Amino acid sequence: MFERVGRYPQLTAQGKNLLDDARGVITSAEALKAKARNLSAGLEPELSVVIDVMFPQPCLTDALGSFKKQFPSTPLRLHVEALGRVAQLVLDAECSLGVTERSPICPQGSPPNACSAKKS
Repeated sequence: MFERVGRYPQLTAQGKNLLDDARGVITSAEALKAKARNLSAGLEPELSVVIDVMFPQPCLTDALGSFKKQFPSTPLRLHVEALGRVAQLVLDAECSLGVTERSPICPQGSPPNACSAKKS
């Protein structure tokens, strides 16, 4: 995959193609090692979040950017819902975290205090 041109060997077209593939394999292996470290440290393999549709877009964008920087190997599944769906997805354990701008509307049959807002 090399050819001699002058004093130093040069990659052929096939060699350059293989080099790109080799770099991809190395990148994937590094990502796999990082994911294994994160899992052994107790990080979630995936984070599922539901956000109220009325949540301010700039705040959401900033939060998602910060999450990606701090946890680059953790996939984030994001749902955007309205009204009581935020609370319902958390109560049904479809999402680990729910973010709303106001007190949620509690679905019928919610556990006691499941939807009570904390007062500061």
